[in-house]
Amino acid sequence: MRFKRIQAKLFAAMMVTSLIPAGIVAAILFVVVSQTIHNEVSVTTNRTAVDIQEKISEYFQNLGNGVYNIYYNTKALNALQTGKQTPPDHSYDYDTSRDIDQFFVSLYNYSKIKDILGIYLFDQKGDLFHYFSPSSRYISKTQYIDNYPQDSAIEGPEPRVQVLQSRMYAEDIMHYAQPILFHGETRVGLVGIDLKLQPFRNLVEKYNLFPGSKIILTDGSDRIIYHTDLNQVGTLYSDEAKKDQRIITKPIDAFGWKLIYIYQINPRTLMIRSAALAVMIVSFILVLLLSYTLSRSITRPIQTLARVMKQLEVGNFNIRADIRGQDEIQLLGNHFNRMAQKIQRLIEEEYQSQIVRKEAELRALQVQINPHFLYNTLQTMGSIASLRSAPEIKVMCKALGNMFRYSIRMKNEWVPVKEEPLHVRNYLIIIGKRYEGMLRIRLQVKEDAYTYLIPKLIFQPVVENCIEHGLIPSDRTRKAAEAVGEARSREGELTVEILDNGAGIPADRLDALCSALQASGSYPALKKDDSIGSLNVQARIQMLCGTSYGLTITSRAGTGTRILIRLPLRKELEEACIK
Repeated sequence: MRFKRIQAKLFAAMMVTSLIPAGIVAAILFVVVSQTIHNEVSVTTNRTAVDIQEKISEYFQNLGNGVYNIYYNTKALNALQTGKQTPPDHSYDYDTSRDIDQFFVSLYNYSKIKDILGIYLFDQKGDLFHYFSPSSRYISKTQYIDNYPQDSAIEGPEPRVQVLQSRMYAEDIMHYAQPILFHGETRVGLVGIDLKLQPFRNLVEKYNLFPGSKIILTDGSDRIIYHTDLNQVGTLYSDEAKKDQRIITKPIDAFGWKLIYIYQINPRTLMIRSAALAVMIVSFILVLLLSYTLSRSITRPIQTLARVMKQLEVGNFNIRADIRGQDEIQLLGNHFNRMAQKIQRLIEEEYQSQIVRKEAELRALQVQINPHFLYNTLQTMGSIASLRSAPEIKVMCKALGNMFRYSIRMKNEWVPVKEEPLHVRNYLIIIGKRYEGMLRIRLQVKEDAYTYLIPKLIFQPVVENCIEHGLIPSDRTRKAAEAVGEARSREGELTVEILDNGAGIPADRLDALCSALQASGSYPALKKDDSIGSLNVQARIQMLCGTSYGLTITSRAGTGTRILIRLPLRKELEEACIK
């Protein structure tokens, strides 16, 4: 189990216990602020929009009501329909002119809309029929026609409103044009009224309470009749709301117009909502950092202790836990350090005693191997020296010297595989002179095994046993032996198989020998004629590599013997271990 899981659990627990209350508070604050913004803006803007709608409707309704009085003057309607004006000496036309003047005066004096600059009456053909200007400045018929030729293009029963920069009045005006219908169907003329723009603008803009808000009035074709920005008057309206802006649209049914109110939410209110959101984010980050720091400060000593325990488990007894603090984990670390120190001391004492004992056993085994072979070699050299004076003695002496030098080099108990066949070849040079022409020995080690390490003096004693106890006593004419070594990476073993066609081993002796080889521990006692070399090799392999490795012997009397040596794959000297 990894202690990171403990850290994750602690971190999650701290996050949950801290974020839930903070998150609930921040969320409530954010929702309350957002709802307050929504309610305030909705109530204020709706009330403002309704008030503007009512004021605009009332304003133009009053204008329409004043114009409606023309329908009570049938003489004026007939005159407009015929489009004829006669000199004032005819009573009918004079009465008509007088009635029209009366209509103008009544509209000017009794209308609820003040600041009228001029009233103009057009006939059915669109020609200026009569006009009235209350200002002291006289407005001629020609001037009016030059300034307002577009009134004759009005179609339909709805009135039209235009905001203009008038040269006649030298100020901005609002021009209201109302078609006159006879019996509600036939158009017989049109009334135009020029009004000062500023009073209407004051009436509307006093409801424009929000910064950056706009009041827009459009007709049925989305043409802008009025706009807070007068430069937009006369253009077609398109949705122009930007970020943090809202649009309220109210219809003015009496004229087929639309009132559009574009407003921006109060920046202070938005700032409060943004502050609430910022508090939520900052709180989350602080809780995140604090939870991570606290969980790490708690679990890091545990992780350190687990790491040093793992090092102690694999044999690193010098490791110590460096845990600081005044809590229980620091106390646990101190106890661990004392335990590791005690284990290290005990192991070092036991290890030193084991090394001394193993070295004594190894040297004793090597002493048992070398004198026996030295005796046979010297006997052979004496025989050759007595029979002939030949250079073979030199070769044998060199081979013997190499063998002695290899045997007494005790610096490393583990040697590369390629060195053991060289030692065996020196032995074969000597034994070949002793039994010249009688033996055929073939030694083969595959190159992929050369880089591995094996215990020293393993191959030669086994080959010697094959020759001395197998081939030499055999009655065969052709006496042969073969040794093949290879590395088996899949099984993790280095194997050497030695085969001979010698005399073989009787069944009873083979059983005794196998039982001795399987016995663990130090070198076992054998009978005088037993194979000393094989048991020595088995004991050394098991001391250096473990009891799962060593020699396996199969044999049949009169047929031959097979010896299998199994060793671990070792590539570094430090990896060799005594089990």
